[in-house]
Amino acid sequence: AVFYRLTEQSRLRTPAWKAAQQREQIGPLSPDLTGDIALFDELLEHCLLADCVYERSEEAVRRALSQVWANTAWEMPVCVPEALPGRPAHFLAVRHPEAGTCTRGRVVLAIRGTKELADVITDAQLDCAPFE
Repeated sequence: AVFYRLTEQSRLRTPAWKAAQQREQIGPLSPDLTGDIALFDELLEHCLLADCVYERSEEAVRRALSQVWANTAWEMPVCVPEALPGRPAHFLAVRHPEAGTCTRGRVVLAIRGTKELADVITDAQLDCAPFE
């Protein structure tokens, strides 16, 4: 959806497209993004889930997940909010399918990026492997 929007915006800037718009007397481009609302909602959910892993305690992660997945059944069997060298902070959460709907369940493994010194040490320990 974002690529589509950027492509359409770039078309606005070309002289040929502007001339065609004036000839046809069509107003400014307003692409119909109604089909992409579900995609935007899903992307927003992913962003909010990614933010949850940056919380400082397991309880704070649970509160953040409760806000993202309000009114749905979920559990978090694994939560490691403190990073150590070689072990980044992470959590594993499971959202259960909603009864009577076609909504699927979801398993989320969120791994925190570089936030503190332990993460920098983990990043420095990288090892290359061939792609298979």
